[in-house]
This record gives sequence, structure tokens and C-alpha cells, in this order.
Amino acid sequence: MTSCCVITVSFFSCSITLSQLPSTDGSKIMYKNDDSAYTATMIKKFVKSFLQCGFLGWSLEILFTALGSLRRRNMQLKGNTSLWMFPIYGSLCVITPLFKLLGKFPVFFRGTVYALCIFTGEYFTGSLLARHSLCPWNYERSRWNIRKVIRLDYFPNWFLAGLLFERLLSSDRKTCAAGQTTRKAV
Repeated sequence: MTSCCVITVSFFSCSITLSQLPSTDGSKIMYKNDDSAYTATMIKKFVKSFLQCGFLGWSLEILFTALGSLRRRNMQLKGNTSLWMFPIYGSLCVITPLFKLLGKFPVFFRGTVYALCIFTGEYFTGSLLARHSLCPWNYERSRWNIRKVIRLDYFPNWFLAGLLFERLLSSDRKTCAAGQTTRKAV
């Protein structure tokens, strides 16, 4: 028999499965870091994080816009958002690995990195939606806008929001780690 090496990269679990078929001498080596139960767990974790980020983002946006109406002396305190915002906020779950990398750095540095990540996401999603006349926000009236899709004066808001998302997803990560499937060489 001939030797063969199969490498599979799983998108959701970000892990690599290596397996080697029997070689000519009859020995069989198989490394399995990703079984179906582990993949299912990681998909569930991703979906849960996506939903948490989406709902937290929506809630923060509604609260923020409602407080803006208070500034205009509108005591109805109506907040608003768009359905487009849910997947945009939900996609923040992809920076979860960044939380682990930055965990030992000071809060000011972490918050700054998160704000820059959010600005980047806001710029690309806003530009894409604006290209199709679907962008739910337009910052042209602000003197701190960049191409009408980013407001630099929102930096403190995104700084704090990034730290809030870090807290949400880091605490979720600790609870998921307790029930995580063990991975081992077989």
C-alpha cells in the first residue's frame, strides 16, 4: 500500500485533522484532533457567540439611539436599529481569538485594538452597503466622518463596546471550555 496524508481544515473549529493511511510496512498512524462531536460543539459555540454579539450590538445601538433622543429633548426615548446590523454585530465573534492574544496587555491597549477592529469592520460593511444604497447609517453631518461610514469621535464608544464584547465572549469561552470534547491522538 502507498502512504497518503490527508489534511482537513475545519473553518469553525480552526483546527487541523491529520490522518495517515497504512503504509507499505503495515503500520498505521492516525492523529485525530477533530471528531464530529468536537466539530458540532465548535459550530454550536460559534453560532451562540454570533447570536450573543448580534443581540448585544442591537441592544447597545437601541440604547445609544434612545439616549440620543434624550439629547434632542424627545422624552419618548425611541431607539432604532436595522436588520442589517445584526449580522454586522454578530460578526464580531470572529475576533474572539484576539481576546486570548491580548489578554495580558493593559486595558487601554486592548480597548484601542478593539476600537480599531470595529472601525475597520464598520468601514468595510458600511462601504459595501452604501455601494448598494443599503447603509443604515450616514455620518456626513459629522466633521469627524470618513467617507460617511465612520465617525472618529465614536472612538470612546467603540473602545468600551470592544471591552464589553471581550467580557461577553471571554466568559462564554470559560464556560464552554469546561464541556469541551477532549482531543487526542488515536
